[in-house]
Parts: sequence; C-alpha cells; structure tokens
Amino acid sequence: MMQKKLTTLAIKDIDPDDETYRYRTTAGVESLITSIGRIGLINPLIVQVKGADVFRIVCGFKRLAALVALQLPSCPAFVINDAHPRVDLLLMAIEENGSGQLNPIELSVVLDKLQHEFKINEHDIIHTYLPMLGYGPNPRVLQLYCGLHELPPEWQSALVADQVPLDLAGEILQQSDHDQIKIWSLFQALHLSKNRGRELWRLLADIARMHDLTIAQAIDSQPVQDILNEKMTPSQKSERLKQWLWEKRYPRYSAVRATYEKILHDARLGHIRIQAPPYFEGDSYSVTFSFAGEGDFAETVAHLQRLMSDGVVEKLSKLP
Repeated sequence: MMQKKLTTLAIKDIDPDDETYRYRTTAGVESLITSIGRIGLINPLIVQVKGADVFRIVCGFKRLAALVALQLPSCPAFVINDAHPRVDLLLMAIEENGSGQLNPIELSVVLDKLQHEFKINEHDIIHTYLPMLGYGPNPRVLQLYCGLHELPPEWQSALVADQVPLDLAGEILQQSDHDQIKIWSLFQALHLSKNRGRELWRLLADIARMHDLTIAQAIDSQPVQDILNEKMTPSQKSERLKQWLWEKRYPRYSAVRATYEKILHDARLGHIRIQAPPYFEGDSYSVTFSFAGEGDFAETVAHLQRLMSDGVVEKLSKLP
C-alpha cells in the first residue's frame, strides 16, 4: 500500500512546471476557480517529494492552477515521500481522476510518458499497460495513438469530439506545421464528415505527390480556390472538389467515364439501365430494365435493337 501523509503545503513549494504525471490539459479550470473560491478545496492534492521543500504534482493539476489563480498561500495535500518518478503513480493519477476511458489525446500523452519518461519497452506497454488502460493488447493501438498529442490544438479538439478518424489524424501528424493548418482550414470551410474528410485527404495527398507539391500548394492552387470561392453550400463544394480531385488523380479513368456518360446520355435509354464493369476493367456490361406486359417488353426489345443499330453498343465495346 502506498503511504500518503496528509499535511498543509505552501503553494510556492509545489513546482508548477513539473509535468511528470500530467496527461490532461487545464482547460475548463474557470469553473473550478469559482467552486474553490466559494467553498474551498474539498479534495486535497496528491504530491510527491521532489527535493528539499520542493514537491511535484501527482494528482490535481487543475486544482493547483485554480489555487494559484486565487492567490491562496497554502493548501491541504497528501504527500508521497518517495522522490523517484514511478510509473505506478502515473497509473494512480489516471485512476484517481476516474474519468472513464482516456480520450485519444490523453492516451497519446500517457503512451508517450510510458515510453520516454518511464522507459517502458513496447512489448510491456502493449501486453501490460494497454489492458490496464482499458484497451486490448493490440500493437495497432500503439501505432494509431502515439504522437497525436503533438497535433495543433484544433486537430486535438476535433479528435476528442470524434470529428476526425484516427488513421487520418496520424497521417496529418506527418505533415509540416503549415500543411496541417492548411488542411484544417479546408476541412473547416467544407464542414467535412469523417468519411468525406478521409476521402478528400487521400486524393489531395496523392495529387500533391504526383505533381511534387506540398499539401498547402495543392490547396492554394487556382482550381481548388475557385471551387472554394464558388457560391455553393459546403456540401456542394466538397462534392465538386472531390470530382476535380478524381479527374486529376485518375485522368484516364475520368476521361473514359465522361465519354461513357455522354454515350448513355445521347442514347436516351429511358428505363433501360446499362452498367459498365468496375473502373472499365473488363468487357462485360450489364443491362437491366423493367416492363409491364408483353407490349412493354416488346417495345423495350425494339429499343435495345435500335441501340445496336445506332452504334451505341459498338461505342461502349470500344471503351476505354
């Protein structure tokens, strides 16, 4: 059992810059300032001896920020006398906060501390600590979450709000600071959903590589800016941008698709539906139609024969 002694500490003796056990931000401390100012500190801090008359926070970073803001001289605290940083104290801090499963940014911070602050090897993190944190012993968890806390604040907030896919966030993390800001501006302007955001990102990244551009340069290109400046809804702009990106990413496919659609448009198919093979890879087209009675069926057959005699089938067979 870990020994903790309740005492009263001078606020000035607690090192506010020692973040050994910190994995959460102090966002939302204003309400805590109001509460402590009104009724005082209900839950004492938990601190660890750091040196002679110096202590580091284990639990209570927000409470300490509130106490400093209120300019209080002292506070009650449980003191742990072992001065050496210990991984079990980090786990205790997580348990003491009792906030359920960690959000993506908190988990990223904890994994980073396990690796770099407490020098835990990858095998032990996966098989011992991830289960303690409520995750399965899956290496993929480590891959997905590591480093996310280094994203800009906007991306972090979007991740916590489940507005960005984890795999996409990991790829954004690999981009330059300038590119990260540009991508965020694009996502905000188009109000992108998780799936549409992932889709546009993949196309945009591919085009940037194909044309030896940075992501920012691709976004700042005149065609993209023209789309963003059009008088359309965000949804319409994202659809138009997707279409343009597809044409740039797959120019041959896009050209064949446009020809295919023109052939069908000019053929005036009515209730007949002609479906090309996926990505025009193959020779087999499918035809579907509906009919009501023998006369309707005969008329449809005659229409199909006209498509043959008018050269529609021949044109389709020569694609791509």
